Amino acid sequence: MTASSTRAGRARPTLLALLAAGVAAAPFACSKPPPPAVGTSGPPAASSAGPRAPRAPYPTMAASKLAPIAPGFTGPYLASRGETGVAVYGVSGQGGELAWSAVPLGANGAPKGAAKALGKMPAGVTLAVVRPLGASGFVLVTARTSDRGPLVEATPIGEDGGPLGQRVLVHQASEPVIWADAAPSQAGAHVVLATTSGREGALRTAVLDAKGTLRGPSSPLAAPASAWQVARTSAGTVVAWVTPGAAPAGAPGAPAGAAATGAKVMAQALDEDGRPRGAASVVADGVAEPDLDMVAFGERAVIGWTDRAKLEGKVVLAAIDGAAKVVVPAHAPLLSAGEQAFVGLAASNGADPRVLVAWDDVATHASSGRKIQLSSLRPDLAGEAGHAVLSVGVRDEAPPMLAGTPDGFVALSLAVACKQDATSCAGAQVLPVVVRMGTDLATLSSTPLVLEPLGGDAPEAAWGLTCGARGCFAAAMGETDVMIAELEGPAGPWQPAVKPGRTGAPPAAQAVTSIARGPRIASGSSARMATGTLLATVTEHHEGAPPPALPPDVDARSETEKDRAVQKDPRRGSRRGAIVSVTPLDAQGKPSQPATLSVRALSVGGVAIAPGQGGKDACVAWVARDDGDPQVFLTRVGPDGKRQAQEMLTREKGDVADVAIAAVDDGWIVAWVDGRDGNGEVYAARVDHGLRKKGPAQRITQAPGDAAGPSLLVREKEALVAFSDARGSKDATGDVFLARLGLEGAKKLGEETRLASTPEHGRSVHLVQVGTDAAVVWIDQAPGVAVDARSVLSVAWLDAASAMKGQPESIALEGVSPRGLGLSCEGSGSAGCRVAITHPDGEGLALSAFGLRRGEAPIVRGVLPLFARAGTAIEPLVIGDTVLVPDDGSTAGEGRLRRITMRWRLPLRGAPGGTGLRPWRLS
Repeated sequence: MTASSTRAGRARPTLLALLAAGVAAAPFACSKPPPPAVGTSGPPAASSAGPRAPRAPYPTMAASKLAPIAPGFTGPYLASRGETGVAVYGVSGQGGELAWSAVPLGANGAPKGAAKALGKMPAGVTLAVVRPLGASGFVLVTARTSDRGPLVEATPIGEDGGPLGQRVLVHQASEPVIWADAAPSQAGAHVVLATTSGREGALRTAVLDAKGTLRGPSSPLAAPASAWQVARTSAGTVVAWVTPGAAPAGAPGAPAGAAATGAKVMAQALDEDGRPRGAASVVADGVAEPDLDMVAFGERAVIGWTDRAKLEGKVVLAAIDGAAKVVVPAHAPLLSAGEQAFVGLAASNGADPRVLVAWDDVATHASSGRKIQLSSLRPDLAGEAGHAVLSVGVRDEAPPMLAGTPDGFVALSLAVACKQDATSCAGAQVLPVVVRMGTDLATLSSTPLVLEPLGGDAPEAAWGLTCGARGCFAAAMGETDVMIAELEGPAGPWQPAVKPGRTGAPPAAQAVTSIARGPRIASGSSARMATGTLLATVTEHHEGAPPPALPPDVDARSETEKDRAVQKDPRRGSRRGAIVSVTPLDAQGKPSQPATLSVRALSVGGVAIAPGQGGKDACVAWVARDDGDPQVFLTRVGPDGKRQAQEMLTREKGDVADVAIAAVDDGWIVAWVDGRDGNGEVYAARVDHGLRKKGPAQRITQAPGDAAGPSLLVREKEALVAFSDARGSKDATGDVFLARLGLEGAKKLGEETRLASTPEHGRSVHLVQVGTDAAVVWIDQAPGVAVDARSVLSVAWLDAASAMKGQPESIALEGVSPRGLGLSCEGSGSAGCRVAITHPDGEGLALSAFGLRRGEAPIVRGVLPLFARAGTAIEPLVIGDTVLVPDDGSTAGEGRLRRITMRWRLPLRGAPGGTGLRPWRLS
C-alpha cells in the first residue's frame, strides 16, 4: 500500500501520512529509537506497538539481523522488484550527519550480502523513501534542510546494495518540502515532490535516468494541491491530486474535519521525460477530502478518497488509464449505513485481478477496538466481490499495512491474537499479526508476528510491509537489533484476525443512501399512491426538552405567536415538540421536499398513513395535545404530501397512543389505544373523505390490562384489528388478539380471538394481506430482555373468512433480541412477504432480512450494521425492493433516514414444516 500525503489539520495527520508513504519525518535522536507503529512503512517518532507475546512453543517466522540499534539510527526503508530487494538505513554521526547503508535482499526479504556504504549526508534530513529505478536498481530520495534552503536529493543504488553513482540534487526549494516519492520509468524514475507555503501545496516533477543522473531541472506540475499520489501503470506514470476548494466553515451540520466544498480530484499523465502528456483530467468534482490514495492496476490506476458531496461521507473510487483518462467514473460502491472513511488501497495483478479497499465504517466502531472494513473489487469497480472485517483490537489511528500478491493480499496490522480453542477472546493480547487472504478475501493464514531470533516473542514494532516475487517481508525491531522478518510460516493455533463480512447472497443490500437528516425519527409509516409512495414520520421529542429547529416550510412568525398564546394559557393548544411530516418518494425511492403537518406532536402517539380509494390522496393519523390532553388528529394530504384538510378526531380526557389507519370506501377507519377508562383500551372510528366521524368512537376491548400496538387491515366485507393486550397478566406481558369490525361504523363483530398464549410479551404486531389470505406477524419477547434472551417470531395465518389456519407458526430467533420488525407482502408473490428486523450486533445495531412463506423455514441474512446504539428501538419500513431505516446520525441527537436498496429472492427455499418451533440463525 502506498498511502497519500496530507496537510496538517486535515483528514489524517501530516506526519502519519508521510510515514505511511515510507518517508521519515526526522532521524531518531535518542540513544534507543522508540519503536515504530505497526501499520506504517517507515519509522514514526512515537510508539504505538502492542504488548509482547509470552514465550511459547508456537510456530515462529524467520528473521535476519540487519543492524544493531545505535544512537541516531533511522530506517530501514524497504523496496522490492521481482527477485531482488533492498533495505536502506542511516546512522547519525557527530553533528547529526547521516551515514547511509544498503543491504541487498532476496525475493523473500532474506539479506543476500553485507551492508554497503552509500555515503554520508549532512544533518537535517526530513523525508526519505526508496523506490525501484529503471529496469534494475533502486533510488533513495531524501529531503533535508540546509543553509541554501530545502533540498531534494536522489542516491542511486545497485541491486547489490552498492551506489550506482553520486548523490544528485533534484530540486532546491524556497519553501518547505513536505512530500517526495518516485515511480520507476523505462529509462529511470519520475520524482514527484510537494512544497508548501501554508495551507496549500504545489507539485513538481523531475526525471532520473537509469544511473540516477538528473536529466534536467525540475518543473512545476500542479498548484494548489492538498493531497497527491504517483503510480506507475504498465502504460506510463500518472499523478493524482486534490485541488482544495472553499472551506466549509458555517455549513449547517458540517462534521468536524469536513473537506472543502468544490474540491476536485485531478489526474495527469507524464511522458518519459517527465513532462505532462496532454491536459490534466478531472476525475471528480465534489467534496473530496485530502485522504487520496492511488495504486497501479495493470494498464490502469485506481484512485480512492472520501467524498462528502452527499449527506454523509462515502468512499469513492475511480480508475484512469496510463494517459490519465477516466475509464471508470467516480462512484461509491461500498455498502454501509453511516459515515465511511477511506483508509487505503492495494492491488493483486495476478490471474484474477482485484483491488483491495480498506475503509472505516463508523457504524462498526466499537469500544473494544477499531474494525477495518476490507472490500475486494474487480477491475470495473462495480461492487464488492468479497468483504471481510479486520479486528484491530485497539483504538489505534495507525492504518493496517496492505500489499498485493499474485494470488491475493497481505495485511500487517495490530490485531487480537486469540487461540483457536478459546471460548472467548476477551483479554487476548493485541500483537502484530500477518494475514494472508485470497482475492475473495477468504483467510488463507493469520499468524502473530513472533520471530525465531526473539525466542518466540513478538517484536517491539514492525513496519514497511513489502512483497517480492517469492514472499513478503517487513522491518522489525527487537531489544537490540533491527531485523528483516520473512512473513511466511504455518498458521498455528490462532483464530483469524480477518473474519468474513457480508455474504452477498440474497436478501442482500445493493445500495445505501441517506435521504434525510434532522431530528431523530421516532416512527414512520408509508402509503402506496398512484404515482409513488408517501412516507409519514414523527420525530423523537421528550416533553420538556427544548424544541428542534423549525423546518424550512413552516412560518416561524406564526409558530412564535402560537408559543406565546400557549405559554399564557395551556388550554389554547400545545407546546412545540415532535414534528410530523410527509415526504413523497418516486418509483426509485428518491425523495421530494417534505411537507410539515405539525411541529407540536407527541412522539409516543406514533404516526400512520393510508391511501384513499384510487390512491389520489391519503390520510395521516397522529397525536398532539389539546386543552392539556393528548388527542388523535387526522390530516388529509395530496400526492405531494401537502395538507388538504385537518380534523381532531378525539375530544376525551386521558392518554391516547399507537394510532393505526386503513382505507375504506369514501373514507378511513382509524384505531388507537385510549386511556379514558383508566387503562389502555383499543378504540376505533370511521371517518368520511372530509374526515368527519360517521358515528361515535367504538370501544373494541373490554378487559383489565393495557392494550398496545393495534394494526388494521380492511378486507372485502370487514376490517380486522390485531393488537397486544396484557389482560389478566401480573407482569404486564401481552398476548396477541384479533378483532373483526364492521365497515360502516367500525363496530366490533363478535368477540376478539386470542391468537396465541405465550410466557413472553407479544409486540410489534403487523396485520398484512398475503394473496387471498392474511397474516398476523409479531415478536414474542419478554419485556426488558437481555441481548441473548429467547425471542420468537410468530405468524398466525388467516383464511379468506379471517379464521386461523391451524396454530400459529413460531420461528425461534436464536442469539438475537429484535428491536424492530417491518414487512411488506406487496409484489412478492401470492404467498410471500419480505421481512426486515433490527437487532443488537455487538455494541451496535444491525439489520437482517428474510423472505416469509407459510410452512417454509426462512433463510435469514445479515444485511449490514447500522449506526444506532444496541439499545435503540428502530422499526424498519419495507417498501417494495427497499428498506427505509430511521437511524442515528454522526452527532448526538441527530437522525438520518437511510434507504437500503435490496436484492430479494422469492420464492423461498426451505423445508416445508408444520407448526413446530424452527431455528433461525444469521448466516
